[in-house]
Amino acid sequence: MFRFFINPLGMSLQDLSDLHPVILEALLERSWNQQVNTTELAGHPDNRSDVPGRPDHLLNPVLGSQVPRALAPVTSLIDVPLLDRKIRGTEPNGPLGPSQVRWHHLIYAYMIENTRLLEVFRRALDGFLHGERLSALSSESQRWLRTTEELFFRDPPSFSIATQTSYVRPSLAATRANAYQRLFGMTLNGTDGAKPNFIVAEHANSDFVQVFDELLHEIWEGRSNFANAVGARPTDDAKIAALAERLADMLGSRRTNGSLSREEFFADATLSWFHAVLETDSHPIIVDLRANASSPEERLFKIAQRVGYPAHGLSKSYFEIAEPLSRLLIAIEQKTYNNPAAVPALYTPAPPAPPGGPAADTDIILTHWSIIRGRDAKAKRVAAA
Repeated sequence: MFRFFINPLGMSLQDLSDLHPVILEALLERSWNQQVNTTELAGHPDNRSDVPGRPDHLLNPVLGSQVPRALAPVTSLIDVPLLDRKIRGTEPNGPLGPSQVRWHHLIYAYMIENTRLLEVFRRALDGFLHGERLSALSSESQRWLRTTEELFFRDPPSFSIATQTSYVRPSLAATRANAYQRLFGMTLNGTDGAKPNFIVAEHANSDFVQVFDELLHEIWEGRSNFANAVGARPTDDAKIAALAERLADMLGSRRTNGSLSREEFFADATLSWFHAVLETDSHPIIVDLRANASSPEERLFKIAQRVGYPAHGLSKSYFEIAEPLSRLLIAIEQKTYNNPAAVPALYTPAPPAPPGGPAADTDIILTHWSIIRGRDAKAKRVAAA
C-alpha cells in the first residue's frame, strides 16, 4: 500500500516518513474503505471484503489539513488532503476512480518477506533503540524509526482494520505465516530460530505449488512454440485454462465471504513499507546505515551484514517476482484465463518486445520461480517408467 501511495500519487517515501503515524494509519483505513467493491461476492478481487473499516467521518479530521515538514530548513507542506482526495477518487483528473483501491495479492507479501527483510530491519531498530552500535541517527532517520516502530512493531490501535493481535492471535508474524500456509501451502524460510511458530490450518491449498508449476510449464510451451510456422505446435490453451480455473477455485475456497482479506491488506502494507525503503539509495536510513548500493537486494545485504543476520541469498529473485506474480494471481482469481481464447495473452509477446502486460510478467515469473524453486519450470516433464 505504501508503494501505491508513492508511485501513482507522486509522493516520496520521505514525504510519508514526515507524516505522523496517526495520519499514515488513517490513510490505510481510508484505502481499506475505498477498496474496489462491485457486485461480486466477498473474497473476489473486485470485492475483497464486506467488513467495514473505521467510519470515514472519523478519518476526515485526521486527513483534512496540510502538514508542515517538521525539519528545517524545508518549509513546504505535505498535501494530505490531496492524497486523500486521490484515494477517494474525488480529485479531478486523478489517477483513481471512485472506490478503485486494490492492494497486492498476498503472494506479494509472501515473496518480499522471504528475503528476511523484516527480521533484518527489526534488528536494525533494536540496535538503534538500545544503543549507538550501528551509527548515530540523523533527524530524518529518527522520524522514520519512530513511525516504523509505531506502525509495524507494536500492536495496532484498537478498532483499526490492521488490528490482528489479541489473546487468540498474539503475534502478527504468526498471523501472516498462517495466512501463507492456508492460501499457498507454503511456509517462510528462516534461520536462527526466526521462523515464526504458527497454527497450521487443517484446510490449506497444499497442492498450490504443484498446480502452479504445471501452469508455468504449459505457459512456457506456448511461449517457446509461439513462432512455429510449420510442424508441431504443442501449446495446449485448453489445459492452461483448466489449470487457471483450478487455481482460481483453490484460492477462492480459502477466501469465502472475504476470509483472509484483512490479513492480506496489512501484510501487503507492512512489507511494502520496507520494500520501498530499499528501492532508493537516498533514503536517510540507508545513508545512516551506510548501505548505499545499486539495487534493493544489495542494500538489504549490506544492512543484514551490519546487524549480523543473513538476508536470503535469492533476495533478487524474490524482489523481482513479487509484483508480476501478484498481478498474475489477481487475474487468475478474476477468472480472466478460464476461457482458452484468453490464454494466448500469457505467452504472446507484444511487438517488437514485450514492454509490459501478461506475457512480460510470465517471462519474469518463469525465470525467478525456477531460481527460487531450484527446478526449471521450462524443463520437459519426464514420464515415470
